[in-house]
Amino acid sequence: MSAPGFGPPVLPPGTRVGPWRVVARIGQGAYGTVYRVERHEPKDPSPFALKLANHPQDPRFEREVELLGRIHHSGVPRVQDAGWWKHPSELLFPYFVMEWVEGVPLYEWGAQRPVTSREVMKVLAQVARALEATHVVGGLHRDIKGDNVLVQAEGTTAVLTDFGAGTFRGARPLTWQALPPGTSEYRSPEANRFYWRWSPHSSAPYEAGQADDLYALGVMAYRLVTGTYPSSHVGGEASEGEDDSGWVPPQDRVTVCPELAALIRQLLSVEPMARGSAREVAETLEHAARKEGRGCDRPILARVPRTSPGRWPVALRIVFGRNSRRMAAAMGIPLVLGMVWVVANRVGEREPGREEAVRSGEDDGGAVGLGDAEELGQVPASKPALARPGIGLEMPKGPFPGQHRAPCKARYEEEIHGGCWVLLGKMKPPCGDDSYEWKGACYLASYPPERQPNSVKP
Repeated sequence: MSAPGFGPPVLPPGTRVGPWRVVARIGQGAYGTVYRVERHEPKDPSPFALKLANHPQDPRFEREVELLGRIHHSGVPRVQDAGWWKHPSELLFPYFVMEWVEGVPLYEWGAQRPVTSREVMKVLAQVARALEATHVVGGLHRDIKGDNVLVQAEGTTAVLTDFGAGTFRGARPLTWQALPPGTSEYRSPEANRFYWRWSPHSSAPYEAGQADDLYALGVMAYRLVTGTYPSSHVGGEASEGEDDSGWVPPQDRVTVCPELAALIRQLLSVEPMARGSAREVAETLEHAARKEGRGCDRPILARVPRTSPGRWPVALRIVFGRNSRRMAAAMGIPLVLGMVWVVANRVGEREPGREEAVRSGEDDGGAVGLGDAEELGQVPASKPALARPGIGLEMPKGPFPGQHRAPCKARYEEEIHGGCWVLLGKMKPPCGDDSYEWKGACYLASYPPERQPNSVKP
């Protein structure tokens, strides 16, 4: 095992930690490493999760145990035991044991198959309820993201985990940095504004609130359905003077139902009060998930962007950046229109949808190569047919150029006339102008994603 000062200790299987025996190492975070353990005394083969501090005598563990002990909710793991593990060097590392949660991380769950808006709303409602239980006892999670939500494969249960960055009312501050611990992609606009406007001139750190957790919930929801982040400052704190008002609405990227799109927009509001409370968010999601309407049962897939006048401002920003209007006026209309036409068409061809962005390796605070993403088995993006005559398209007699062909490899694909197709849930004809009718149901053609670079800028 590693010596203190040279990284966190690594416990091999069979190691005794108090009355617990290590079975396997599960994963490592910034402050702790999680192991699957079983009770050795008295012997019990049931699995539990043991979290061991990466640093000796880390006071964060005492705070995390205190916070978890205050929360009583099925969507938050319950603490079973806590104590100290003595390293051979005599240094003490705090640990605690929680009930074992069976499930996969949220984004992995969303990538296993085409999920529907209704399924997403049910899962997000459970996370919001767990967040409500945290806020009721005066606690904050402060690191809401997909890696910290575990979902059962069938999507019936979601559990909020990893309260290592959490705090509660009256807790002793442990750091004096400008911003509290967390993941930068999920920072609220008000936290970023504080960082740039006040932190150079003030010794007082930013005080996170419930609205920060809710904004992070909105980022997580957006990332789940679209495969990308809403803000332009992904990978670090926002630049000075930059806000989050320029993100693309989720319904413009993917086939998400209006109720879910509206809730995400609410959570990503620049105004903290407009986000509501965790309880209000949970009630809104639960009500929307109960509503009738076939739109909520349509799989969330990438939309096929079409070049339109609405894309020209985006293209201008791509060509000229923030000073687009001034530069366009200076260069002259004909030249500008030519450049914008080219870029606008490229935007229409390459704007990433949910599946393409997931494949490109975007993740919570990191990036993976294309080969790594291929192994995850994520959903391929759908592309347009060669002709789009309008509503009620009939199933073609053969596959389109480039379409997945039989035998279909993915579980969610169905073979029709030699091609692979994705069933649009319970949606019935008329199917719309981007899907096809077959035996009383609606389908989208299944296409492989466009090749991405072998690495992605973090």
